[in-house]
Amino acid sequence: MGRPVAVTSARVNLGKVTGASFQLRVGARPAMAGLRPVAHASGAGGVVRLHLARPARGRYVLVWFTRLPTDRSGSFQARVYHVSLKGRP
Repeated sequence: MGRPVAVTSARVNLGKVTGASFQLRVGARPAMAGLRPVAHASGAGGVVRLHLARPARGRYVLVWFTRLPTDRSGSFQARVYHVSLKGRP
């Protein structure tokens, strides 16, 4: 995000397919070890709103899927159409 900020909530648009599970991870470094899970969703689809219990400070944000839904052909896939974050400097 250019500089560290305090993320307080997120909105993730996954489209019409349901059944995805994911974590929102925030951290100071662009490496998995530096990104801690701060919110999660299970069985998700459509627009998912995540409200963090405490603001998460960091420069990098990752939507990390832990489960993908199946489509009609039996393939596992998810799409992210839009992510918006709210927070403060």
